[in-house]
Amino acid sequence: MGLTGINRDLHASGVNSHFVNDVAALLKPGKFAMVADVNEEHVSSIDSRMEAMGGAVFRTEKKAFEYEVRTLEVAQVRAQVDQLKRDELTGTANGRAMIHAQITSLDQKLREAM
Repeated sequence: MGLTGINRDLHASGVNSHFVNDVAALLKPGKFAMVADVNEEHVSSIDSRMEAMGGAVFRTEKKAFEYEVRTLEVAQVRAQVDQLKRDELTGTANGRAMIHAQITSLDQKLREAM
């Protein structure tokens, strides 16, 4: 699968790198981790069942993950806009018009993301 597949799976599961690092620090060789998106009213039932099987439960707020992803995406778009503005300064007239259109489109995406 490779790192790209792992990163995609982690992104889809709603966990961030801090959560993964916390789990990895306690994961022993020969053991594995499972990620589950669970809506639970009482945490003790899952905790006690996992403990009886020799497992452990780690939790993270999905909202925190979503905020982190959105912040990263906004930063990436801003960096792209900054690069396009630098390119616009050195481009031909036709090229500058195309770059300006891209900047306008990205600026709209940023406004919608806010």
